[in-house]
Amino acid sequence: MEIIFYMSIHVIEFNNAVAAARSGPEMFKVVEQALIPFGVAHFSYRALSAIEGQVTVKKVDLYHVSYPAAVQRAVGGLNRYSDDLTTFRADLGLDTRWTNYALWKDATDVQKSQNHREIDAGVRLGYTHFLGSFGMKKASIGLDMSILSRRDFENLWPSLSTIILSMAQIMHLHFTKDHMPKHYSLSPREKDVLSWLVMGLRPDEIAEKLSVGYRSVDKYIVSAKEKLGANSRDHAVARAITLGLLDL
Repeated sequence: MEIIFYMSIHVIEFNNAVAAARSGPEMFKVVEQALIPFGVAHFSYRALSAIEGQVTVKKVDLYHVSYPAAVQRAVGGLNRYSDDLTTFRADLGLDTRWTNYALWKDATDVQKSQNHREIDAGVRLGYTHFLGSFGMKKASIGLDMSILSRRDFENLWPSLSTIILSMAQIMHLHFTKDHMPKHYSLSPREKDVLSWLVMGLRPDEIAEKLSVGYRSVDKYIVSAKEKLGANSRDHAVARAITLGLLDL
């Protein structure tokens, strides 16, 4: 009973701290610090696209990743997570304990190769948890618990998972409710420009369609990239589609 009471108090305190965060980045910092005492070294929080009712891993948008740059480079960049078997299972609404190697028997060569790179980079123990759906997106969190020994992870996970996964759900709910709309909001003109880019038009053609100058179109593209955290025009389009911000 004492353990249950402690965990309940901790979850309440965590919820209050996350709710008090004034921005997405500030909220994720709170989450990172709160998860460390429970054995979580790093985590990645992501959303996957679903198209016409069929689950697919066509696009992945990583809202946040706390893995160090060295690990990100080792696995070939964050976009390589789209080939991860655990991500695919999360997209299906299934959880994965990374040490369940039976799951890898049907993995593709690409997925097996990435798994080996992750192990070589020190990412060996953890859990991928399906957080739920919002709109046409499915969200999941990957929890790296490699700071624990294999024995400790296997022994402690049944009890640790109760509080860790509760905290993950709290984070997800606050981000989608409080921060995602503000962080990823696009103006009507920015949406228009990105929508025409999806159709394959060049910026000068878009300027003609909207009866504005070429520089105005370029300004809308730059501002959309900044809001979406994108590093290119195509990246901004992909993120806007993944987040369901465009009426296509």
